Amino acid sequence: MVLFKNSLEYLEVEIWYPDEEICRLKTVPNWVKIQKKIAKKTKDKNTYYSYEMLSRNCKVGSGMTGLNSDKPEKPQLTAWLKKHPPKKALSEKQKKILVEARKKSPTARVKEMMAACF
Repeated sequence: MVLFKNSLEYLEVEIWYPDEEICRLKTVPNWVKIQKKIAKKTKDKNTYYSYEMLSRNCKVGSGMTGLNSDKPEKPQLTAWLKKHPPKKALSEKQKKILVEARKKSPTARVKEMMAACF
């Protein structure tokens, strides 16, 4: 995604493909961090991501794909947003349990994290 302007209006109409260059600055917005994760994990480099998709706080995995440029964007984007819901914020109790679990063995940590989140 090549940016010439520094405005959100411009970002909202811009698209990015996973094989395109990513900002290399040390301090970057969260959507650039998501770009890096997608570029590293995605298998389909021929689909694109919009600013709305990149700014969504959702899980990035190897099965994630963007939108097909040969099809209408609106229905694809609606389906993509539904398929990739935002991460849920942890309660203070869950955060405390996770901090304590990190101090323990990996097996106990996994069990406690699972119990805390469900």
